[in-house]
Amino acid sequence: SIRFGVTTDTQDCTGNILSTSEKPVTKKALEAALAPLRGTIDQLPPMYSAVWVDGQRLYKLARAGKEVERPTRQVTIHRLDLLEFDPENRTCVIDVACSKGTYIRTLCHDIGEALGTKAHMGMLLRAQTGMFTLDDAHTIEEIDAADELSPLLTAMDQPLGHLPRLNVQPKAERFVRNGNRLTRRELIGDVQLGQPTRLYLNGQFCGIGRFDGETLKFDAMLLE
Repeated sequence: SIRFGVTTDTQDCTGNILSTSEKPVTKKALEAALAPLRGTIDQLPPMYSAVWVDGQRLYKLARAGKEVERPTRQVTIHRLDLLEFDPENRTCVIDVACSKGTYIRTLCHDIGEALGTKAHMGMLLRAQTGMFTLDDAHTIEEIDAADELSPLLTAMDQPLGHLPRLNVQPKAERFVRNGNRLTRRELIGDVQLGQPTRLYLNGQFCGIGRFDGETLKFDAMLLE
């Protein structure tokens, strides 16, 4: 949600007020302001962020009362829709799908700038990240009440379905458990050079590795 009329040093509702504006916002003007922010845009990271500048985190500089120049970064706003608009309370709700590295509070701030007024982020709800959505989530109360946790769990390899898969010869189990390199003859399947690959031993997901042309080296071995 965006609250118009106020900017803060953190660009959200937790920060200190920097400036205010009484300029009214109309739905027509708001829709027009959203249009140029769709697609690939340049975004200036806020001072209260974990971005490194000259070997220091920006938020540490901000807490010390310092503001420094920082480079803009390109981000992509795949979707930016207006869901609700309340002119009386000077708020709106937007739905955003964006690339990694996007600061939604900065997007809210920039929408205010585009409207010639002030704005900050009032609330943020992350509805999806990668393949995970809120529909897949469970509350703490549901977890506490569960007699068996297995039905609530997501298989470790499920988010990795986009990676190629190889099976490991059962006779190589000792090498797998030690995290040793594997030769081509110990692998079953189509080996792809240099690609992160899911590895399975006796049907069980056992890790991720890469084949360098001679051997496969584990990036992570996950068997107990």
